[in-house]
Formats: sequence, C-alpha cells, structure tokens
Amino acid sequence: MRNVRFLWSLIGALILLLAVVSGAWYKGAGLATVAKVGDENVTEQALNSQLKERYGKQMLDRIIDHQLVFQEANRLQLTVSDQRVQEEIQRIRSHFPHEGDIPSEVQDRLGQTPAQMEQEVRYQLLLKKLATKNVTIGDDELRAYFQQHQSDYIQPTTVHLYRLLVKTEAEAQNLFQDLSKGADFITLAKERSIDAHTAPNGGDMGIVVLKDDSLTENEQFALQDMKVKEVSAPIPVEDGYALLHITERKEEVVPTFEQSKEKVFEDMAIAKAESFDEILNRLRKTTKVEVKDLTYR
Repeated sequence: MRNVRFLWSLIGALILLLAVVSGAWYKGAGLATVAKVGDENVTEQALNSQLKERYGKQMLDRIIDHQLVFQEANRLQLTVSDQRVQEEIQRIRSHFPHEGDIPSEVQDRLGQTPAQMEQEVRYQLLLKKLATKNVTIGDDELRAYFQQHQSDYIQPTTVHLYRLLVKTEAEAQNLFQDLSKGADFITLAKERSIDAHTAPNGGDMGIVVLKDDSLTENEQFALQDMKVKEVSAPIPVEDGYALLHITERKEEVVPTFEQSKEKVFEDMAIAKAESFDEILNRLRKTTKVEVKDLTYR
C-alpha cells in the first residue's frame, strides 16, 4: 500500500513538472508572476528552475523508460488489451477504497488525466510482459496456483458512494424526509455535511469496496441491499448520523480459471522473471539513447 501511494505521488510530481515546464515553454519568456511575497515577485522561471532541479532527471529518465518499453514491445509485437488495462485500474482502485475512483483522484490530486493513467498502466503491463516473455508455466501448474489463491482474483462488490454526515439524529431525519421528497443529495451534502473531506464534493467518497474496513458495520449492513439512486435512512456512526446514497453498483464477480489465466500467469511468472531494472538497463544498452543536456546525465 505504501509503495503504491509512493509510486502515484512520484508520478504526480513528475506530471506536474511536465505541465509546468510545458506551460512555460508555450508562454516563452517564463517571467510571468506566479506568486508575490511582500514586494518580491516569484516568477514562473524561478519555479521551473526549482522543479527541474528537483525532478528533472527523474522525469527524463521516466520518459526514456517509457519510450524504450513501448518501442521494444512494438518490435516484439507484444500488446495489452484495453480490457486488461481497465482490469488493472480496477485492481489499483482497491488500494484506495475510500479515496475515490482512481482516475478522478489522480487527475485531481496528482494532475494526471484518465488517459494518462491508462497509459501508465499499459506501460507497467507491457514491462511485465517483457519480463516474463521467456518464462514458461504449464496449465496444470497455473490451475493449481489459481485454486490455492482463488480469493485473490475475486472482484468484490463496489458502489459509487455519497455520504452526508450530521451531528444529530433529528437533523438526519429531517434531511432524510427532504431527500424522500426529491431534494438533491449532492446539494444538501455540500450545504449540511460536517465531513470536511467529502462535503466540498457533495459527499462523494468515490468507488468503495462494500466490505472495506473504513465503513462501519452499520454502513456495510445498510449498503448490502441498497439499490442505485436509493438513499439510506439515518445510520448511527462515530461522529453522528450518516445518510448514504449510491449512484453505481457492481456486484461481486468470482472469475473462472480461464478468465483469470493471464493474471495468474503474471503473478507466477514475475517471481521467475528478469527484474524490471535489468530489463530497462539492457534496453538502454541495446538502444541508442543520447541525453543532450549534461544537467540530466
């Protein structure tokens, strides 16, 4: 979990750097004022300089790695389906069950769009394919592993959850009555919810795994049978009373071996494969890579 957060934080910082530097290039001089401290201006050029000094080499290395992997995968005719990319994004979402849908989170918090997220995931999957392309594992061995770890491949029930939190049961009941008469949940959550984290977004908690530990037992129980667009009755929670609303629901999927075979192979083969660092180092040696700016060598 910590490694996943670190990865996306790093990617976010690098994407931010690229956006800032690209903007400065477009504007030309880079002398626009981005902040003012007393009588002193902080220019875009100064900001760019600090960002490039701190993240420039990491960003360039990252871009080079991506190019190397995509070029090598293309040469070997290795591909990753759009469906496989979306499955991996869903898996990543499970690491952020109460922070929302990953593409939205990356876009809002790390400056990365859904398209960039998909590109990053595709890169990671292609890198895995390069690492495991010479590994051979028989169907019997794959099937035995799947049977032992089948629970790892279950896609749990998820809902797109909105939550409105208030202090008292009386206030919650009044809001529940308003909602029952057609009041807009998102508007009321923005105006009345005391949850500082979700209120500005209308109570949006994003895609939540139904059995996630961050939800109380009362909330989990209420969500079990809730239908899309339904609003729960007031639920007692630690900080008061919550009203829940869901806009999307995906029931648990227990995949067959054939449906999970590609992922099972990845999980088994990666332990026998060449490390990612070894692959990237080898590709850098076999592909002509010239870094023109000495600052980044």
